[in-house]
Amino acid sequence: MFRVNRWLRLGRQGMFALLGVLLVVGHVAAQSTCPTMVDEALKGLDTACAGLSRNQACYGNVSLEATPRTGVNNFSFHKIGDIVDVTDIDTLKLEPMDEAANTWGVVMMALQADIPDSLPGQNVTFVLFGNVEIQNTSTGDQTPMQAFTLKTGVSDAGCEEAPESGVMIQTPTGVQSVSFNVNGVDMEVGSTIMLQAQPEKDLIVSTMEGAAVMQMPDGTAYPVICGTEFSIPMDAKMQPRGIPLMPIALRTSRIGNSQLVTQMLPRPLKTIETISSAKMILLEARLKAGLPACGVGELPDCVHALRDHGTRIWANIDAFATPLPLPLSTEDGSGSGGLGKPPLDTGQPAVPTPGRPTRP
Repeated sequence: MFRVNRWLRLGRQGMFALLGVLLVVGHVAAQSTCPTMVDEALKGLDTACAGLSRNQACYGNVSLEATPRTGVNNFSFHKIGDIVDVTDIDTLKLEPMDEAANTWGVVMMALQADIPDSLPGQNVTFVLFGNVEIQNTSTGDQTPMQAFTLKTGVSDAGCEEAPESGVMIQTPTGVQSVSFNVNGVDMEVGSTIMLQAQPEKDLIVSTMEGAAVMQMPDGTAYPVICGTEFSIPMDAKMQPRGIPLMPIALRTSRIGNSQLVTQMLPRPLKTIETISSAKMILLEARLKAGLPACGVGELPDCVHALRDHGTRIWANIDAFATPLPLPLSTEDGSGSGGLGKPPLDTGQPAVPTPGRPTRP
């Protein structure tokens, strides 16, 4: 009896060990599908969207749900390679990465924005990927999708080889800048940027090339230079609520492997670099004083990418909210850099300035 029980115990232990091995192998196999999915989906854009023209959207990869504007008939946007006029779109809702179902929503758009009709071959490229919902809010005096409301996932990369959900935007060579309104914020972009947004959190602008300017409804303008990330607080309806913090150094953990996405753009980016600690300190000092933030010292020379409107109210120290007294460290070890702290100065509390607004 003892010998039988012993063999039964050994048998059960062996079964559990085998089950454990199978689970580990299955998990590794599931993980390995993620980079393949990303690579195949993005490479497929070249073929699927080869016929894309101005103010058109292309279904790049499954899965997504498209809703046409009222009165639009014969709207077909259901499979890879389908192309529709952007003016016919009311909403697009892309699905996040699902390895089990082998789905990851991807859409490419070529938009006119405010590029003159005299430049018909020049378009702004949008690539939407992952958990993204976009609603066309353009009015009669705007070009298709020149104004839109955006919601995305954040910190949701399926693997190290995948980017987080978001929208990549690149302006064409030879065009100084283009303008959009996103979630109630006027944006001027002369670069390559990535947008992410969540209700009651932030609209996040990450600049990978060139520069961008965010202009709030009160007229205050905030520059977002190459290698930095800028966050604007959003309410439940995805509209601005309050004032931003100081920009921070671009976080590689947030961007993930977004360089894969940039390879699908007309102007591929060889590298995506974050701003250094020394440059971040200089940038903050100039922003606090309301001084130009481009081309000074070792800061990127990005003024050429933006139009000189002359009437902008440039942000100064009073136009930035003070962060709550929380540690500056972030998930990848870089600090927020807010209010004079260098971006790699971790573990130090940010002390609120008396009399100035504090971000909730």
